[in-house]
Parts: sequence; C-alpha cells; structure tokens
Amino acid sequence: MTIEGEPAQATQLFTAMIATAFVERDLERVLEAGLAAVDPASEVRRVATDVRGWWKEAPRDWRATRRKIKDRYQRHGGGMRDRNGFELNTAATVAALLHGGGDLAETLRLAFNLGWDADNNAATAAAIVGVIRGRRWIDAQGWAVKDLYRNTTRDGMPAEELLSAFEARVAALAKRAIRERGGKEVDRGGRTVYRIRAETAANVEPLPRPLDRLEELRAQLAPRIAEGLAGAERDRARAAYLALCLGEAERLRAEHGEEWRRAVAALRGVPEVVRGIFEAPAPAGDAFRARATAEGLERPAGR
Repeated sequence: MTIEGEPAQATQLFTAMIATAFVERDLERVLEAGLAAVDPASEVRRVATDVRGWWKEAPRDWRATRRKIKDRYQRHGGGMRDRNGFELNTAATVAALLHGGGDLAETLRLAFNLGWDADNNAATAAAIVGVIRGRRWIDAQGWAVKDLYRNTTRDGMPAEELLSAFEARVAALAKRAIRERGGKEVDRGGRTVYRIRAETAANVEPLPRPLDRLEELRAQLAPRIAEGLAGAERDRARAAYLALCLGEAERLRAEHGEEWRRAVAALRGVPEVVRGIFEAPAPAGDAFRARATAEGLERPAGR
C-alpha cells in the first residue's frame, strides 16, 4: 500500500512523536516535534492544533473534546470515511494522548472510548506513551500480557507470532537504522549504549502541489487503458476498472464502442472487484458507483 497527501502528513506526525518520545517526556513537546514534521499547510496540522486547543480549554473533560471533534470532523454520516479517515484518526489519537497525561492505561481507555478507528488510534497513542515509560516499567506493572499475536485478517502474514520475537526484530532494525544514520554502539562500563546522531524534526514529505493529482494519474494510465482494451480478458477488465476510476468511461464508450463493451463484460466477470466498487466509501465512492451503474454494472449478490 502507498499513501501521499494528508495521510503521509499523519504518518510523519506520529513517527516524529514516537522518535521524540525516546528523549522527551513532556507530551506537549512531543506533539510540537510531531507538528514540526508536518507540512504547515496541511489539514493534519490544523486537526492536531484544534485538539490541543480544546484540551487546554477543558483538560479534565475528554467528552467535551470528543464532542468538538465530532462536530467539526465527522463529515460523512458515520460511514467508512469517518471510521477510517485521517481527520478523526489524528484527532482521537492526539486527544487520547493529551487527556491521558502520560498514563498508559488511561491513554488506552480514552482511545477506546473516543471511538472511530479505536484499535488504530489506541495502538499509536500507546506506542508513544510506551516509549516514554519503557519496557521495564511496563513489565513492572504486573499486567498479564500474553506473548502471542494471532493473525486472522492479514493475508500473507504469519498466523501466529510471539510478541517478543516481533520486538526483537524491531530492535534489530533500530540498531541497523542507528548505524546507517551515523550513530554507533558504545561500551560504557560493560554496558552497551547507543549514540544516536540527533536530527531536528522537519517535514520531509510535503503535500503534493497541486493537491488534485487526477490529471497526472490520467496521463500516466491512459496508455495502459488503451493497451488493455485490446488485450486478454484480465487486461480488458483492468482497463474498464481504471477507466471507471478516472471518469473515462463515457469517452471510451463513444470512441471505442465494441472494445469498451467487451471490457465492461470482462469486469463483470470479476465480481469481487465489482463488489468493491459498490462498497467504496463516500464521498468519492458515490461518483464511482454512479459511473459503474451508468455502464450497466450491478452489485453482485452474496459475498
């Protein structure tokens, strides 16, 4: 999967906060580092700044902050775009962190109760507080954390893995990153410590300009669509799908009537893809479905 635009800003916000949490315990300073890693013109920055302001107005009333988040950023009637969108994810994560006040259990409780994409938000908030607190502190709490991750939803990933094995792999990658960025391992009185080259948080991936990349994407994919229309069954189905995504169906129907009809028929033969079109989240999904319906496609029955 790849991202750009606002989701890339959210990624930079939270990765900068996690990195800063290794050397800073004050959550507002951690958030400041995250904001420094975000494009100043981004909505992610505005969301995080809004939530910090609402928290300062009522630091002991997370429900008041949630109401303001809902009123301003829940824009799609509670549909998928609300449940898994960067605005609400960013807002709820920052709210859980600030209202949680560095208490790991309270931060998790608030992330769950704030709702929306609660598992994602709780994991991100807990990662930041967990780094501040440290593994030894967590172990000392006496929590019964089972050393097992069971995967039931991610294809191509292990069905089960020990959390400690995953932890060891992440630590090994961290050591590699430290060395590659100019740091090193140092022996200090028989104890290995890591000297890390300091970096100031900054925005390394700004928002694309222009924000609307549709024309650029259309130019890139137009040759592939043209080739697909004259290709094998799977190629024709892919060409029809891409054309629907880009709003090219009406033009292709007019210019390549028979080839276009064959392509739509090929796409109809891939029901899992057609079902995805009809289940695409609003607001973009509304236009997507309208284009598909205009070409005679229907939502497949069953699952």
